Formats: sequence, C-alpha cells, structure tokens
Amino acid sequence: MGAWKKIFLFGDSLTQYSFAPNGWGAAIADAFQRKADVINRGFSGYNTKNAVDLLQIDFPEGCATGEDAVVICFGANDSVLKKFEQHIPVEQYASNLRTIVDHFSLLGIPKTQTFLISPPTVDPEAWVEYKISQDRDNERDRLNENTKLYAEAAEKVAKDKSCMFIDLWSAFMLEENWKSMFCDGLHFNDAGNRFVAKQILEELSSLGEEWKIVRPDWKDFYNSS
Repeated sequence: MGAWKKIFLFGDSLTQYSFAPNGWGAAIADAFQRKADVINRGFSGYNTKNAVDLLQIDFPEGCATGEDAVVICFGANDSVLKKFEQHIPVEQYASNLRTIVDHFSLLGIPKTQTFLISPPTVDPEAWVEYKISQDRDNERDRLNENTKLYAEAAEKVAKDKSCMFIDLWSAFMLEENWKSMFCDGLHFNDAGNRFVAKQILEELSSLGEEWKIVRPDWKDFYNSS
C-alpha cells in the first residue's frame, strides 16, 4: 500500500474524545478525506509529563516523514491547581512542550506542519457540579485565570520553536457565551467541537495545495482515451 500523508493528534481527553460523533478530530478527518490519515493519540487525564514518557513508545523513529503534520494539545490537566496530582508547574509544562515539539522535529515533521494548541478556557463552577453529579469530590481543582498562564506559556514555546500556534483560550474568551460550548465545564459539547474544529482547520489550511486528494476521480476511469 502506498504511503499516505498523516496528521497526528496528540493530547489529553480533549483529543481522545475528539473522534466521538461531532467531535473536532472527526471534523478534521472528514475535511482530509482522501488527503491524509488522521491518527488520534489522545489520552484522558494525561499531562505533559506523561506525554513526554510516551514519545518514544507511541512515536518511534520512522513513524513519520517530512510530509506529515502533528497537532499537539496539552495543558488542561497540567493546569490543575497545585495540590492536585495532575498538576505540572507552568515552567515545567513549557519545558515538556519543547521536548514534545523537538521530538516531532527529529522525526522529520517540519515546524510549519507542527501545530501547538493552547489549553482552552475552563468553567470551574460547572466542572465542580459535574464532578458532584458523578459522585466524585466537590473540590475546585481548576481556575480559568490559572489556565490562562499555561496558554501564554504554550504561545511562548510556539514562538521560540517557530511552530504554528492556535490560541484556544483567547478564541473562547472572545465569545460572549463561551461557557455554553462545554458539556461539563471542561470538555466540549457539539457547539464547542464545531468551534474548535473551525479554529484548527483555519490553521491547517496553511498545509497548502500539495495536500491534494489521493487517487483519480472514479469518472476518470471511464473517460480515458
């Protein structure tokens, strides 16, 4: 089988769930039908430390080429408050992101085809309500103001590494009713997934015309002389 271009999606639950019906990852796969294989490597609950530990396992040497692209989306878990186990200090978060970006660069993926996404906004009150509804704790483990610090750190890493950046935190904050785009204060509902897909696909359009449909149109088989 001939090699197809690949788009790797690497992230936490926001990425894992993106292949659910109406998910943003599914929208990307739909947009790139017959152009590229979209591969979901999302891991619910993971932070960037876990991601760094996975790099050699899930993205070994030879798994990518210079024709491929990667979308990296971590920070929703790193940015939990300090007392909670998923927390990663913002300086270490930035360092881990650099390691992740560098790994994909070593695999051959160009920086212009490496898309680093900031963590999106979070609605702490809705998230606590959801946890209570699931018979979990009632502690507030996230603050939107704190998540902003991680979004800013991701932006700085993208600038330092000359890779592409998608600022989901700011994009959501520009929307008056952004809280309505989450199903539980943390994860996207259908409207949130459409919004995220729009932000990402606008940036993926930079991949250029070389990402063309693979194989001739079926009618060409009957129109050849």
